[in-house]
Amino acid sequence: MNRIDIRGVIVPSDYDDEWYADYIERGIITPESRFRAALAAADTGEPLNIYVNSPGGSVFAGNEMQNAVREWKASTGQPVTVTVGALAASAASALAIGVADRIEAHSNSKMMFHGAYTGTIGGSEAHADGAELLNKINADIKTTLVSRYEIDADTVNEWFSEGREGWLGSDEMATAGIAHEIIGEPAAIIDFDTAAVSRIEEHGLDIAAFASIGSDESAADDDPAADQEADEDTTPDADEPDVDILEEEPDECDAPDDTPAEDPETPDEDDNAVDVASPLYLAGCEAGRAAGLGETQAQLESLMAELETTQANARKMQSERDKLQSDTDAIVASNAATISDLTEKLGHVNENLAKLTIGSLTFSPGVETWPEALAEHGGDYAKASKAYPELAREYDKINGRK
Repeated sequence: MNRIDIRGVIVPSDYDDEWYADYIERGIITPESRFRAALAAADTGEPLNIYVNSPGGSVFAGNEMQNAVREWKASTGQPVTVTVGALAASAASALAIGVADRIEAHSNSKMMFHGAYTGTIGGSEAHADGAELLNKINADIKTTLVSRYEIDADTVNEWFSEGREGWLGSDEMATAGIAHEIIGEPAAIIDFDTAAVSRIEEHGLDIAAFASIGSDESAADDDPAADQEADEDTTPDADEPDVDILEEEPDECDAPDDTPAEDPETPDEDDNAVDVASPLYLAGCEAGRAAGLGETQAQLESLMAELETTQANARKMQSERDKLQSDTDAIVASNAATISDLTEKLGHVNENLAKLTIGSLTFSPGVETWPEALAEHGGDYAKASKAYPELAREYDKINGRK
């Protein structure tokens, strides 16, 4: 069976570059382009298993993954199983229920659903457009939850209300019909270090659910044997003195505490040796250390300024990209509404035209004799003759009229 992993934050394809390669390999982020590449390389003669251990991420990147899986299923006819690791939340949970023919969950798996959120820049109209987009995104997921699984509509609406979240354990997933099987062993917890979270947030992507910060703590939690080994390593020996392993080494510029007395009978081995205890030497050390610290501080401030500029530019680009996407969606929606309206009007025009055409070409077969023709036109001979010339000629011929 084919297997593709979705680990960490779901991000757009512009994160799929060398700069983020380490984060991708460590499972901190999954660009949608990487997922599509793995899907394209999958064996079309085998079923597909997608392993999800993700707090969510970009809605549109997640939707692109869904679309790719649906196309793969349609072209191969193969079923798709989604295995939920420790966490499938937000865009990750939406992807799971959107593509899976079967969902399996570990005993400690958690799934979370909530309303989409974003930021807009502009006036009230721009914010209204953003709200409209969020409502459309939420409606897609809510419809799937209510129509496909045994979840009450009021409960789903509560999950998607402002600031709320709907959390499901593995047993609750099974009860709702989302999970078809509970896997006995627990899944590994997602491990984000602080630096990874900071860099993700700098590029405009908030992690949608709780993440374990600090690799040491999470590793200890996952491995009881590691806890025991750590306890053994950190237990001091009763026969040994209590030593601070973080004790700082002496600075080379520090003067020795005890200067041995000079032996007048012992000549100096090196007349050029430096007296490390002399005031002149110590003053030189302090000056050099201060100069080094000043240079380091200046370099650090320069790097921080560059980092701040880079972060600001990244946030601006992300905002512009989101605004462009929002504008594009609004134009597409507007054009669709216009086409629908014009199509409806054209239908009415064609209907009216058909009525007019049929009315003008239809000959009433109800009048068959001249008396009937006269009666139809109120006894007016001229009008009856004009409307029914054949009947008039026949009548005149019978009655000897010319």
